[in-house]
Amino acid sequence: MIRYLHRRLFYILLSYLFFLSDVVIGQVLDYSTKVKIEGEKRITEKSLLIQINRKEENWLSNVTIYYSADQKFDLVEAYIIDSNGKTVRQLKKKEITTRSDISSGSFYEDDFIKEFTLQWNTYPYRIKYTYHVTEKDFVYVTRWYPTFFTGVATLKSSLTVELPATYKTSMDYTDDLEYNIQKKDKNQILRWEKKTSKTVKSEVFSPPLLELLSHVHIVPVEFNYGVPGNSESWASYGKWHYALNSGADLLSLSEKMKVNDLIAGVTDKKEIVRILYHYLQDNTTYINVAIDVGGLKPYPASYVCQNKYGDCKALTIYMKALLKHAGISSFYTVINSGSNIKRVNKNLPGQQFNHVILSVPIDGDTLWLENTSNSSPYDYLGTFTQGRYALLVDKDHSRLITTPKLELNDVLEKRTYTFALNEAGSGTVNIDKNLKGGAFESYCYYKRELNEKEQKRKIMQDLDVKKCEIEEWEIKHTDRDRKDLNVLLKARCFDQFRKVGKMNVIQPVPMKIPSFEKPSARKNPVRISFPINRSDSIIYELSGLERYTTELPDNSYIATEYGKYEERYVQNETGVIVVRRFQLYAADYSRASYNDFFSFIKSINTIRKQSAIILTYNK
Repeated sequence: MIRYLHRRLFYILLSYLFFLSDVVIGQVLDYSTKVKIEGEKRITEKSLLIQINRKEENWLSNVTIYYSADQKFDLVEAYIIDSNGKTVRQLKKKEITTRSDISSGSFYEDDFIKEFTLQWNTYPYRIKYTYHVTEKDFVYVTRWYPTFFTGVATLKSSLTVELPATYKTSMDYTDDLEYNIQKKDKNQILRWEKKTSKTVKSEVFSPPLLELLSHVHIVPVEFNYGVPGNSESWASYGKWHYALNSGADLLSLSEKMKVNDLIAGVTDKKEIVRILYHYLQDNTTYINVAIDVGGLKPYPASYVCQNKYGDCKALTIYMKALLKHAGISSFYTVINSGSNIKRVNKNLPGQQFNHVILSVPIDGDTLWLENTSNSSPYDYLGTFTQGRYALLVDKDHSRLITTPKLELNDVLEKRTYTFALNEAGSGTVNIDKNLKGGAFESYCYYKRELNEKEQKRKIMQDLDVKKCEIEEWEIKHTDRDRKDLNVLLKARCFDQFRKVGKMNVIQPVPMKIPSFEKPSARKNPVRISFPINRSDSIIYELSGLERYTTELPDNSYIATEYGKYEERYVQNETGVIVVRRFQLYAADYSRASYNDFFSFIKSINTIRKQSAIILTYNK
């Protein structure tokens, strides 16, 4: 009777949720994943039961499944269930489309997408689909997250992993999951379950969302991907990478002759690296094939010699081959790319990376080469790969390393605005932006890859002076290997004063300060992956200043463990100068410390609201 009542209450509750279509948003009712290692194969089954309560949630009925060419894909079932629990539509084979997963910057990719739609016209309804993916080449057993959609609640999720009893693995999982292990014949069955997985959403400067989710990561100690491999340590895993790449760094005869011509008479090794890096940048094109799904084995250097394009793996092997022919050693280095640093689990050696760069040790120094960018300076990592763990592949001596961090001076953005205004608040403004860090990287890309019309559009989007018309502009990068550039603008401006009776009020050009959520709304910790360092000088040359009494805001200075902010005002014979400096330090800040962090940002905003310059006309 008790078991019956529990079951009955469960179905009552489920039915209650099912019919509250005006209250409950769409939900993943059940998300099941089963992984089985069978001989040399990994078979993964995923099954989802999703509830859609109203028209606005029909996007949940559009199903997209990613897989690669070396995986066998089978759709087991796909159908719609109405509110009475009746199956009202089965998906037909002809309703499934398959296409190549071509992304921006790609010529071809061997990853594919299966797409279909399971949509009904009465609400609520449910969709159910199950599919298998089978593959022979793999370097992890599973990387599982119980949350299927980050913005949609998952009411129940489970992972079942069936392994031979002798199959050795390393694993990491969060302790909020229910876990048990059983034996079945000669196999062991591992199971994790979670009820009501939380939804997560991106917030300003939050860590990557996957870091905030519950997870199970399982890696085989012994595996075979191209060549046999071992993940007992980072050294053994790197040795596998080394073996996988073996023989790939060979150039064609014509390419060797070209290298000989390029470096003839040059003896300085760093200069040789610079020459060959420029050659790579000027003669190859990057195409995007993600490491995680596009394969881990690079195309050989000879492929790039012939085709003049490649993904990060191929271009890095090609650059390595150019240096090898010049007698310079270098190391294939796998890393996570992106301005928001994704943490590496040091205790779980294996595939945790999505990008490749090249490290070149010379005379006690290390040069770093980003081989996918045609606009990056030589020996520059930038916001994309700075300050994080990477695996340097050096056969038996492979190891985790840390790439150099961007320091405050490396990201300094200096903006100077010089206004010449008449008493009506109109005139001219000259703007000189000296940029480093992320802003520098963006404008390097604009200058090299965009036409003049598109460049101007980007400059207009970045313009922070209201009511002005650009007359001249220039992106000035005097040397391709400089790690800063200047954006120069000349513009006519209007109505820079706000008239209040006899007063002219000037609101100085606002400094760019990140806007953060209030503590009551913030859910995630803060990650500042690299520092922010900005310095603005605003010079107002004002006609007829002698006829006005000038009232300036107070100078301000804030220094905290999170950063600094300074604001100073100076009057001279011809006008007013405003100087602002803002620094935000790179660090991870916990949710518990967010109130103090936000107070720092709030104090800055309070000062900025009181920054008006008042000119009062004297009779």
